[in-house]
Amino acid sequence: MESPNRDDLEAVLWDMDGTLVDTDPFWMSPQQALALDHGLKWTNDDAPSTVGPAMFLGCRVRNR
Repeated sequence: MESPNRDDLEAVLWDMDGTLVDTDPFWMSPQQALALDHGLKWTNDDAPSTVGPAMFLGCRVRNR
């Protein structure tokens, strides 16, 4: 497959918020492992606290 010519590109879409693909289920397991590596209790019920802000901010709020 040939790479597109940059002059032919009209737009680039970065789907970082799940607009096209719901990636949250794929992120929950590594998220829990990361939190546990840092000594935090973490379940899938805690995951919504990290939607939007950086995970460390959600962890900070969750573990006060």
